[in-house]
Formats: sequence, structure tokens, C-alpha cells
Amino acid sequence: MCRMIGYLADKDINVSLYFEALKFQAEHGKHSPHKDGWGYATYKDEEFNFKKSLKPVWEDTYNGPEKAKTAVLHARQASPSTPLVYQNAHPFIFQVNGEIWSFVHNGSIKNIPEEWGKELDSKVYANLIEEELKKGESPIESVKKVAEKIRNKCEITAINAFLVTSDQFLAVRHSDESHMLFYHADESIFEISTEAVKENWIEMKNPSMIFAQRKEGKIEFQFLEL
Repeated sequence: MCRMIGYLADKDINVSLYFEALKFQAEHGKHSPHKDGWGYATYKDEEFNFKKSLKPVWEDTYNGPEKAKTAVLHARQASPSTPLVYQNAHPFIFQVNGEIWSFVHNGSIKNIPEEWGKELDSKVYANLIEEELKKGESPIESVKKVAEKIRNKCEITAINAFLVTSDQFLAVRHSDESHMLFYHADESIFEISTEAVKENWIEMKNPSMIFAQRKEGKIEFQFLEL
């Protein structure tokens, strides 16, 4: 299992608040410790920053932009015998149609068909979504198609994930009962995490997707079946 947190806001907000929440979850939260590396991606105006580290997140520091409009952070708990290398730390970053996409996953996918590749399960998941986006599919349709492929071909505990650009945030929940997501949403911000950060955060429906998008200074939402 892993811990992950992110947000999409109508203005620049303090990223370190989410970093501190991730640190607490990784060291003291459910199924802790999540000690096998961590990473982040932030978007601010025309600036993109990301970092991957093999340190436990609570032994490291956040040295990215103080504030950003969009961010995603992830602390890894590696599956047994999975290498602790930079390539396996999240987020996974790729570029399609001029957009920089960041992807993080919590859960495990087993019995992956060989033709999908021999990389980490989370990286295969990211690669499949990238392929669909390159075909011209929307983020929603890309994730729907990939989720169906994985459910039909593989054994899963969870394919919970965040797919993020500078002004889009797609959250996915399809999991057993030990892999949860909690969110808070209004016109100014969408926030989501593997553990509730505040008491008023809502458990995300299982299975479902939430697509948040920044439009004309406000955050708009779609709540979708998966």
C-alpha cells in the first residue's frame, strides 16, 4: 500500500500543508510505515516541478515551490521483492498533446499480460493510460478503458489513482475495503487523500471517478461511475 494526496485549487496555495499530511500518513497512518521513497509534482502558472526520492518522506524535506495551484504527492510502500529504485517511485510523468501528466497509484495489480510490459505494476498502469491519451481519448475515457482492461485481465487489490495536469485532476477508486480515498470539494478547491485530513472529508464512492477541472477561475466537478 501507499499514501497519496493532492489538490486542484483556484489560486496558489501552500504545498507544505499537504507535504506534512503525507509525512504523517506515511509514518503514523494506516498500514504504516510507507518508507520506500516518495515524490511530488507541482504546477504553478507555466512552471512544472517534480522530485523523486528513495528516502522515507519523514526523513526528507520539501524543497519545491512554496505555493502552487495544483499538486500531487505520494509515499511508496513497495510490494515484496520489488526494487527500491528511482524508476519505481511515484509520480510517473509523461507528456501528451502539450500537457504534462502526473500519475500516482495505490494498490497492486497482479498477473499482468506480458504484452503490457514487465515494469512495475503502477508504471504499466500509467503506460496504458498514456497510450489511450495518445490515441486522442479524453482523460475520463482513457481511464475507463484502462480500468476495464485491468479488471478483465488481472488480479487487483486496488487501482486507486490520481491523473493530473495543470488544470485537471482525475481521481479513481476501484478497490477492496482496505484501500480508501477521502475528498473535500467546493468551487475553490478539490482535495483528495488516502486518509481524511479533516473530519468533514467524504469517503469516495467505490467504484467511481471524480473529474475536477479549473475553468474561468472556479473548480468544476463530474462524479462518474467506473
